[in-house]
Amino acid sequence: MIATMEYRVREVGVDGFRCDAAELVPLDFWVEARDALWKVKPVLMLAEGVKPELMEYAFDAAYAWDLSPNMKGIVDGSKSPGDLVNYILADGRVVPKGGIRLNFATNHDKNAWEATAGEQLGRGSEAFTVLTFTLPGVPLVYNGQEAGLDKRLNFFARDPIVWRKDAMAGLYRDLAQLRREN
Repeated sequence: MIATMEYRVREVGVDGFRCDAAELVPLDFWVEARDALWKVKPVLMLAEGVKPELMEYAFDAAYAWDLSPNMKGIVDGSKSPGDLVNYILADGRVVPKGGIRLNFATNHDKNAWEATAGEQLGRGSEAFTVLTFTLPGVPLVYNGQEAGLDKRLNFFARDPIVWRKDAMAGLYRDLAQLRREN
């Protein structure tokens, strides 16, 4: 596997890897992989996982998986804004120096398996999108969010995005500009 990753970095020009289910693979493998890849050239390593030790030893960034359930909890009344603040503060204490969280209110997995952003977050979609862009870390935007995706994605089949003008496009554009400038 590491040899294949090295080949893609060296011969194809890949500049990073998003590693699905990173927590299900032994950390020693990821440490070895990162060391080998960096001998070819520096690459970005993104773990689809949440454990801080992933970023401590092998990855540059990891998903903020517990952020969106806190947001959804505010919408459905099972959590308070204080719970969200407590999560953010606690997570900030465990993220290693230099580690980056990938923040999202929803993503393609949640859309396909649970519900659309509108179904999950209702009127809170815009406010929580703003939060994902302004928290420490980087925002995740998946295909179609900026086009007002209002259906669940078909995860295992071709499911083209219907690109159309939507109010969310302006919000994403403005938030991206805010991040670039600040």
